[in-house]
Amino acid sequence: MKVLIVDDEAVLHDAYRRSFETSAGAVADHSLEAMANSLFSNGSSAGNENSAQAAPEQELQCVFASQGLQGVAQVEQSLAENAPFQVAFIDIRMPPGIDGKETAKRIRAIDPNINLVIVSAYSDHGITEIAKVAGPPDKIFYISKPFAADEVRQMAVALSRRWDVDKLLEQKMAELAASE
Repeated sequence: MKVLIVDDEAVLHDAYRRSFETSAGAVADHSLEAMANSLFSNGSSAGNENSAQAAPEQELQCVFASQGLQGVAQVEQSLAENAPFQVAFIDIRMPPGIDGKETAKRIRAIDPNINLVIVSAYSDHGITEIAKVAGPPDKIFYISKPFAADEVRQMAVALSRRWDVDKLLEQKMAELAASE
């Protein structure tokens, strides 16, 4: 699971780190993995190779950016390395650079598959306004500050799994189209 955090406050970088750690320093507890598996598997038997199985538990890789342009550059680099982010958590207010709305817009233009989570304590930009520039609406989500560690962790795990399933669906659709 590869997650991008774009926030100008170092204390929030630490909060995200703590959100993704357990007491042993590993990725979040297995109950979230089990929940993600149940949400994103289709209930078919394990022997069915066409079933949409959730990916096995993945190591968490968090990349931190302090400004919007730095976050955009991280997304560009990850795509160039063929190691895209599944999820990006983006703060709305990040002076003096571009704000979260513009950051989300630029990231979406570079990577249409990434799941964006807008995180803010303010309501400078409405949800609809952000979705218009950084949609589609099914790939943009919202969390208010202050956030709970479980909330961030659950969002990251669920959206990472969703990204995996979307990629699998894309692959299967391409295979189907090629066989016709």
